[in-house]
Amino acid sequence: MEFSQHMRAVVRFMAKQDFELGVDLHTLPANPDVVNALNHVSSEMYKMARLLEKMLEFGCNDPRIMRTQLHVEETAEMVEGLAKQSKIDLIDSLADIQFITMGTAVTFDMHLEAAHQEVCRSNLTKNVRIPNVNPRCRDKGQHYDPPKLARLVGYCQTCELYPALEGCTRCDKCLAVFGKE
Repeated sequence: MEFSQHMRAVVRFMAKQDFELGVDLHTLPANPDVVNALNHVSSEMYKMARLLEKMLEFGCNDPRIMRTQLHVEETAEMVEGLAKQSKIDLIDSLADIQFITMGTAVTFDMHLEAAHQEVCRSNLTKNVRIPNVNPRCRDKGQHYDPPKLARLVGYCQTCELYPALEGCTRCDKCLAVFGKE
């Protein structure tokens, strides 16, 4: 299977952080505490999704509510798939989450691919976690370089480019905001 550039960047980060890769969902122990916790989380998320859905049904047409409702519902389905140890439910929900994430980026005119590359670059500058000591390393370290995302939200309606990414200097708006490259 050929991985996309984005997937390779995620695998590099996970390998650097010594996260498990290629875990077979079916071989994980059927720990009732884990299953109960995951079921509780998905149940609470479904309640949140229903609340947001009611707002939409009663005429709220704010795209933030719509996009949030979609994300919460699909994330609840992902958690449910993990609890059931169902690869089919998990891959379905992950694909839906990816689709909804892209839709949210389009809704709010965000350059998601470039943002993903920048976040991956930044993540690789974080401290390496030590498994069994700090399973979720919160200390980013002195060499951490935060993602530089501000330049990605400057889409120019005039020239229809992302000036900081594509080097546009054709219109006065781009020159005023980004200066000459």
